[in-house]
Amino acid sequence: MRQASQEILDALVMGRDDVVASRAQAIHDSFIMAWSLTDEERQILKQTLPPAFVALDKNLHATAGAQSAAARTGNRPGQHKPFAAMIDICAMCHA
Repeated sequence: MRQASQEILDALVMGRDDVVASRAQAIHDSFIMAWSLTDEERQILKQTLPPAFVALDKNLHATAGAQSAAARTGNRPGQHKPFAAMIDICAMCHA
């Protein structure tokens, strides 16, 4: 996630919408609860992960999806706002 975030930042500075779109989409797609998990694996995750973490993580991945969508249409402000939100979410979770 850290590597992808750095690549997004670099791409935002350079105006590389294609890179922003692909890296943000990769973050969006890495949401563990959307993976192909067995029912048992999903239950273990639900029992193990704190609800606050799951909420932050879900928000992070949704925000990455919004950034990717904005990048695919060349919407620069629409790329910057979600990126700032993603960094805030990362900081909240790691704090």
